[in-house]
Amino acid sequence: MGFVSLFVVLMRFVQNLQMDSLDGAKWGSFGGLVMPSFFFQGAQDIFSNVRKGAAEAQEKFQESGRFEDIYQHIQQSQREQVLCGLDALRERFPRSKTRERIFERLKASMTQNTRFTASIYDLALRLQPPVPAVNDIYSELWLLDENRCTASGRQPGQGKRPWVNGNAQILIDTQVPASRLTDASMAQRALFAWVAPEVLAKPTLLYLVKLFDVFQHLDHQTSFSQAEEDAIDDFIKIVSRTAVMRRAFRYAVDVLGLDLEESEGFQDRSWQREIRRIWFTRGASPCAFEHIFVGNLSEDSDGHPVAGGLHCWLKFYLEELRGTAKYLGYFYNRNPKQALADHRYISGKFTWMHAGRNLVKEGGGFFVGVSPEWLLANGTLAYLETRDPGKPESYGWQRWLGARDRGYTKDVVYEGFRYRKVVCHSGHSLVTVFSSFLGVFEDDSDAHLDRVLPENELAQELPKVLVSEGLAHAETSELCAASVRFCAQRHCHSLGEALQEIRDVFGFSLEATMQEADADPALQEVVQDAADVLERLEEDTLNSHSLPVLIDHLKQQGRSGARLHRPLRLLLTGHPNGARVVDLLRLLELAEAELTTETGFSLRERLTIARTWENCLYDLEMDLKGLSAVNAGKDLPSVEPVAHLMNFRDAIMSLMLQSLLFKKAVLDWDLKSERAYADGPMVAMSELAVNIFSKTESLPYKFRPPALPTIRGPGPFTKKEDKGLGRGTTGVTSLQCHLLAVLREMQFMGKGLRNMDFAEKVHVSGDETGQNPASERCTQLERELTSNKGERENQMESKVEELEKSVALKANGTAMKIFTQKCQRETANKKLVTSIHKLEGEVQSLRYEFVALQRERSEVTEQNNRIAKESLPVIEKMRTLVDRSKEATERLTKDSAIWSRSFRRQVQETERILAEKDDICKELERAKRRHQMSSFNETQTFSRFSHQFLCTDFLSFGVDFII
Repeated sequence: MGFVSLFVVLMRFVQNLQMDSLDGAKWGSFGGLVMPSFFFQGAQDIFSNVRKGAAEAQEKFQESGRFEDIYQHIQQSQREQVLCGLDALRERFPRSKTRERIFERLKASMTQNTRFTASIYDLALRLQPPVPAVNDIYSELWLLDENRCTASGRQPGQGKRPWVNGNAQILIDTQVPASRLTDASMAQRALFAWVAPEVLAKPTLLYLVKLFDVFQHLDHQTSFSQAEEDAIDDFIKIVSRTAVMRRAFRYAVDVLGLDLEESEGFQDRSWQREIRRIWFTRGASPCAFEHIFVGNLSEDSDGHPVAGGLHCWLKFYLEELRGTAKYLGYFYNRNPKQALADHRYISGKFTWMHAGRNLVKEGGGFFVGVSPEWLLANGTLAYLETRDPGKPESYGWQRWLGARDRGYTKDVVYEGFRYRKVVCHSGHSLVTVFSSFLGVFEDDSDAHLDRVLPENELAQELPKVLVSEGLAHAETSELCAASVRFCAQRHCHSLGEALQEIRDVFGFSLEATMQEADADPALQEVVQDAADVLERLEEDTLNSHSLPVLIDHLKQQGRSGARLHRPLRLLLTGHPNGARVVDLLRLLELAEAELTTETGFSLRERLTIARTWENCLYDLEMDLKGLSAVNAGKDLPSVEPVAHLMNFRDAIMSLMLQSLLFKKAVLDWDLKSERAYADGPMVAMSELAVNIFSKTESLPYKFRPPALPTIRGPGPFTKKEDKGLGRGTTGVTSLQCHLLAVLREMQFMGKGLRNMDFAEKVHVSGDETGQNPASERCTQLERELTSNKGERENQMESKVEELEKSVALKANGTAMKIFTQKCQRETANKKLVTSIHKLEGEVQSLRYEFVALQRERSEVTEQNNRIAKESLPVIEKMRTLVDRSKEATERLTKDSAIWSRSFRRQVQETERILAEKDDICKELERAKRRHQMSSFNETQTFSRFSHQFLCTDFLSFGVDFII
């Protein structure tokens, strides 16, 4: 009797596990009694073995790329472990025929129904303690997501930093920012560094992988096969029984007033049909599930194919695992530093091989580790809240002008971070639901920048913001006071406007303006005027003291108004329009005096950049002509002019060699090549390239020298007091130093090019020289170079060798040891200085990237506000016209129905008259026959037929008239 009772309880428990009831009212009494003793006693062993099976499924999927390898292998492992657990449970009872029959029946039931093993995993979710209520439904759904996996990223810093939580189920490696201009891969590793195998064994995730397999073979079908229908139904049923979907169901019915059909006291089947309608209705365009969970082929605004949707972390992980998706780097439009601290949300740039094309996703974002039921519940409630055009505002949604048809946005908070949820509709269908990162949740964190402030309050708050943004060192500094006065003169009403004005002053984009001038004749005139003004400056100096003198000089030339001030603004800020020149110059001088790192180029650097090569050549020619005019027709009293010319020659050649080294530094920057050691001139050019890129986020094509050599400048041939020639006895000249650096860089680049050509290092011995064409050509060129050397060079080389021998004989061992140690120390110091400068350059580049992103954010915010102000009235007018059109359409529809009914009645009446006419004609024919047969009654028949004939003509006339 005990076995029979046990069998009844077990069968009832199995039935309750498979029920689709949403509130669990029926299964609680039976399932709660038997579950602790029968199903959680050996749960640890079962789940550990299933975890091994999930790991094997991952490896198998990585090799084959087939989704069925995941869910089939895991389901098989679950089935085997449940049967093993059932065998262990059977051994707890004494042997008997009744025991064997009961457990054989249970085994058969478990083998036939695949949902039973998944239900055991799902059972733990049903008995969790209730989550405390919160004010927002989306925050409550976040807390109810019991299938969410733990996720972690790396600690802040560069390179492979340690993990924040190495025991997390998912480890993500964000690495470096993605390139905004190209599709080059900046990331060197995959985004998902580790995903625990047991994650894939979770029931809802396992059924989601099945749907990935279904939608992989759909192509352009508009309907599903029976097997595909069954897979969709199984997924909807299993997610509908989770805590997240049960709470979404109650909110949709109780708060949103969703009208569902009653079915035996439960609304679960109607709820499942509603979910199916929202997510799985296919037509000409992909359904919402396919776009959001699976991803699809889409087009950008220019009609180019791109990756659409793909907002599911599991799908991207599986695509990355089988090699069809590649992570290019993270991509955040707001607060990238705060976003890197959030390991729950990823926004990045990636490529995806789909439909035979390598598609690019410029900025795809998704939550990491969330369950599919959470994504489904969020999207369903967002769609239901915004379905009726007049109700979204009552639920906290706002219109999104970026949607093609109709879209809404709403800000939510999860675990201390703010996100912006976006939902888009197309008619009565759901198109997409996605989220974007906003930043750390702080009350009124961004709104205070856009809030209109009184003048005195703006003057108090602006210095604090300037210090926090790195534009000033202290709130009481003169730069802050001048910035406050400047913003007051520019009529700024908020902190955001004031910051934008200050950044416009410190920003310098002359190259962009020069490119615009190629297509704008008016701007070309301003650029030419700026070049003329630059020639009037003495030693490239422009300050508050020299500005009045320069303005008076320009006025004497006939300049006034725009021709006077626009060239000066162009030289200072890179833009011809803006504030007064005096105010701009004052702010730039104060910023240069405080040595702030966020204010861009100094005044001298701005004027140096503005100088063209034509200005430089003109100055050099004038110096040479001046020296020639002084000494023309005279005997040289000394060798000083010759020394000046030789110094000038060496300086010009050094400058040319510096330009070569600068181009090599730019090439190294583009190729991201790293070296342990380089010569001093090469290190200086590399540092210059890093500094220019950190300030302008681009590198110029040509080298801009900080100063040009003068004809009477010092050099190695200038005689110095008590020291003879300037070269001295231990050092080398600047020309020699730069020449050696160029030769070493050419040698290094030659080795790199040979390695690049042959894909490996080539070592050529003496007997193999004739077999290598490249080596033979190099040997031939070396021989020609050697044969062309003159006798003078040979004599100088012999003298140099004699001097070296004499110096070597005089030097003792101690001096050589000290010199060697000194060289080693200098080499080590150079390496340290190189690494320090490199790190400083990277820090500075990150700072300027942060400032640029903040500037872009403010510009986008201002543009959105302007578009909203301009577009909302037009949209309201269009909405009014649409309403009027709908009313007119309804009136026309009603009138058309009335006319249709009247025409239908006329046609029926006409048909009836025609039928009567046919009957009369038949009667007439019969009368004619009777007339032929009975001639004796001709008179009576004639009168009767005449009467009928007249009636028939009358009726026929009436019918024709009516028709």
